[in-house]
Amino acid sequence: MAVSDEVSSPTESKLPEAKTPREGATTPPARRFRWRWVVFAFVVLAFSAAAAAGLLHWQERPLRQAQEALARNDAPAALEYVNQYLADHPEDSRALAVRARTLVALEQPVEALAWFERVGAASPEDLQAWAGAYLMLQQYSQALPLLERVVELQPQNSNAWYELTACRSRLGRYQDALKSARRFVAIPGNEARGYVFLGTLQSDMGNYREAAESYAQVLQHDPHVQSLQVPGFDFLIQYARTLQRAGQADQAVAPLEQSLAIQPSAEAYSLLGDVQALRGEPDVAAENWRKAVYLDPAHLAAREALANAALQEGDAKEAVEWLEPLKSGPSLQASTAYLFQRIATLQGDQPAANEWRERTEALRRSEARQAAFNNLLAVSPHSFWARAIRAHQFASQGNPDQAKAIVSQLLDENPREPFVVDLANALAKGEPLPSLDQVPLVRKE
Repeated sequence: MAVSDEVSSPTESKLPEAKTPREGATTPPARRFRWRWVVFAFVVLAFSAAAAAGLLHWQERPLRQAQEALARNDAPAALEYVNQYLADHPEDSRALAVRARTLVALEQPVEALAWFERVGAASPEDLQAWAGAYLMLQQYSQALPLLERVVELQPQNSNAWYELTACRSRLGRYQDALKSARRFVAIPGNEARGYVFLGTLQSDMGNYREAAESYAQVLQHDPHVQSLQVPGFDFLIQYARTLQRAGQADQAVAPLEQSLAIQPSAEAYSLLGDVQALRGEPDVAAENWRKAVYLDPAHLAAREALANAALQEGDAKEAVEWLEPLKSGPSLQASTAYLFQRIATLQGDQPAANEWRERTEALRRSEARQAAFNNLLAVSPHSFWARAIRAHQFASQGNPDQAKAIVSQLLDENPREPFVVDLANALAKGEPLPSLDQVPLVRKE
């Protein structure tokens, strides 16, 4: 008998029906509960963190507003905002540093320094402001390392390079100042101002040809001299004088004429007269010297030039008229005294000529001594006596703090040097400074 197709085999009939995972697998209730709590906790934590961040962001809003106000040079607003923040966060070091920076912007360096010394600096901006406070007080030695750190952190910070160059220059570190001036020039947008700085340093060091080349670059970048750190007409006079000292008097006429076109000045007219005299144009030179005296009746160089021209014509009376206002001045020059000596000789007044000769010789010795000091400062600025002279200069200019900083170093090197000891005592007691006559012309390194 045939087996029906509907009858299953014994094996097939005993196997259970297969179930798919979707139909048969289920997650235990405990695991589902724990997973939901994990998700819930994560959401709660994320929400809390966002809320905390939002709250912190809101609380720090006055601090951000203070920083923004500083960035747009609104120091009064910055002070108001940072004080508002500090009312709730009096020990926040960031806010205290911002307050110190604000005080520098408000030209309150002493108070700013007190805060900086308490909280330090948290950013290059803080360091630069800290240095700025010292610069306001002319404490260049203290500002120097701060500015050097700023340019190390921010090599493209043109303002820091400028301030560093000025600081080094004031301390007589001319070679270092030249290096930082060149770095300043290399930052785009600073070429004209940078070459003014570079030329001034080179001129101070007696490198007149190099200085003239730098000044020429200024006119290449700013022919109308409108973007400089000094008035344009003053820069042009400085350029012309440098050309004259470099033996290029003919080239000095153009900048002087440009200076006079911007603003007539006694100095420009006087220097133009000097240049024209060198070119063999005495009448034109005398006309410009007279213009200088008209603008500035006490202009020494122009009056001396006119008196000398009168003496060359044998006119002692006219020479006296030009020099008489200078006779009793507080800063009589050897050149003026020598002209009075020549006048007395021409008039046949030998006693007066002898008296003026003695005064001329004394003034020449004093001026030669000062020239030697200036040369020492330019050629060997780090020497012992150059620093001693610079300390005396700072004190004479009303900057005793910087003078004391230099004197302290000198005493460490040579605590028995009489001049330095006398200078230190005078600074400590507020007494008159010792005479520079104590400084030997043969310098000690």
